[in-house]
Amino acid sequence: MDEMRDSFFEEDACQLQEMRHELERANKNCRILQYRLRKAERKRLRYAQTGEIDNELIRSMEQDLKVQT
Repeated sequence: MDEMRDSFFEEDACQLQEMRHELERANKNCRILQYRLRKAERKRLRYAQTGEIDNELIRSMEQDLKVQT
């Protein structure tokens, strides 16, 4: 009986550890996406202020889109 309980707790501990790793990865991805969103917003504001099309800005935004997919 004790062996079954130990096995059960060990299995739960492994699942908990896996879930924590998944949560850490999800948090990291969320932070990355938030950074990219802020960066895109800054670029959009810069374009709105100048009214000029900046080729460097366009290339940078295209690169960001490629990285996300």
